[in-house]
Amino acid sequence: MERPTAVTVFGILNIIFGVLWVFGTFGVLWVFNTLVPLMTSRTPYNAMTSILEDLSPYRTVATALIPVGFLVAVLLIVAGIGLLRLRPWARALSIGYAVCAIIAAVLGAVVHVLVIGRMMGEVVASVADSPASDVIVVTGSVVAVMSAAVGLIVLVYAVLLLIFMFRPTVVHAFKGTAQPAPM
Repeated sequence: MERPTAVTVFGILNIIFGVLWVFGTFGVLWVFNTLVPLMTSRTPYNAMTSILEDLSPYRTVATALIPVGFLVAVLLIVAGIGLLRLRPWARALSIGYAVCAIIAAVLGAVVHVLVIGRMMGEVVASVADSPASDVIVVTGSVVAVMSAAVGLIVLVYAVLLLIFMFRPTVVHAFKGTAQPAPM
């Protein structure tokens, strides 16, 4: 049976997004291990980093999500390779990823609005008279926009992946059966 174009496209996209996610995970580790310590040593940023350090649940979740994110990235790459080889487990893994990604994107948006937004408000208020307040506001705004953009991309991709994995041609391709002719 010939592989549907959607399976090829999503197989390749799973691999690309998985690889990007691996690099993103290493980027987050670099930020946590290099930039955050540098920021805590600089006076204008002390307010922001002290708020982050005081929120132990935030640090716990952020620390736990690094290995989880790496694992998800590897699974996405494996699912992409499996899709290209028409392995039924790859379709199931892609569907599982899509469902989890949709839930994570919605929860992530809520956390960013309720927790991160409040934290940034506290940071801006604590350095309002400082010359660095503009830098902190701009930096926080850029981070918020980038987080929202990544979250939106993940959400849109997950929804499209879910839709296409349930298309009749895709389902039949993974079952190894011919699709019934339309009536």
